This record gives sequence, C-alpha cells and structure tokens, in this order.
Amino acid sequence: MQNPNSGKVADVANCASADGTDVRLWPWLNNYCQQWQAQP
Repeated sequence: MQNPNSGKVADVANCASADGTDVRLWPWLNNYCQQWQAQP
C-alpha cells in the first residue's frame, strides 16, 4: 500500500505481529515488513 503523495508505503514497525503494533508510512525498502496481501 503506497501513499500517492509521499511515495511511502505501509510498514509494520520492527516486523512485529503483536496486537497494537504500529503501522507507519516508511520509504520503500522491499522487506518483509512492507509486504501486504488482501484476504477475502
């Protein structure tokens, strides 16, 4: 998911999976923390 204005993408802080983990906008680094998949 990329912000069209800033070019930054949704990134999970420290690749954590705990409830309440921050999701932030971050420059694209092509890492696991920035890979998203839509589920029905």
